[in-house]
Amino acid sequence: MTNRISNFPNAKMKARDPDIVRTEVEIFKYIADLPPINKDSAAEVKVRIDEYLKICSEHGLMPTIQGVSLALHIHRSSFWNWCSEQSERGQVCQMFKVLQAAMTENGLLDGTINTIGALFTLKNHHGYKDAVSIDTDISPALDRLPTAEEIRNRLMMVESGKLTDSTSKKTNEITRYF
Repeated sequence: MTNRISNFPNAKMKARDPDIVRTEVEIFKYIADLPPINKDSAAEVKVRIDEYLKICSEHGLMPTIQGVSLALHIHRSSFWNWCSEQSERGQVCQMFKVLQAAMTENGLLDGTINTIGALFTLKNHHGYKDAVSIDTDISPALDRLPTAEEIRNRLMMVESGKLTDSTSKKTNEITRYF
């Protein structure tokens, strides 16, 4: 039951279709029931990841870290640890992460997946970040500033009436510092 009066975006969401939920449960149950593999064998890990990707492809599921962990019968933190290994198994897991990042980025750009979910995944799983760079080198700007003597001379010219806004383009450039 949802509160349709609420201002929260989630309150406006429709309930999930029971048929879709039922199908997803069946798919994930099938993945969970895959036979165990030798987790130390990079070849078997690769075959299992390929099986998982095939299931995702056949059923229109987005490959996830949690989903591949389910297929491998491991906790997702174990998958992250495997990705850090300097081994063939680590390389296989890294390639899955690269594939998932590419698919997430593509879905984000073509509008087929939720923007917030895609950004969350890319930032938290694939090292993307919002970055702002600030150029701290102010020396070019300092070179364009007038000296104290130039400012005094310009002020005296303005006070004496020799320098006005309507005199010339050069005058406008000079007076813009005031």
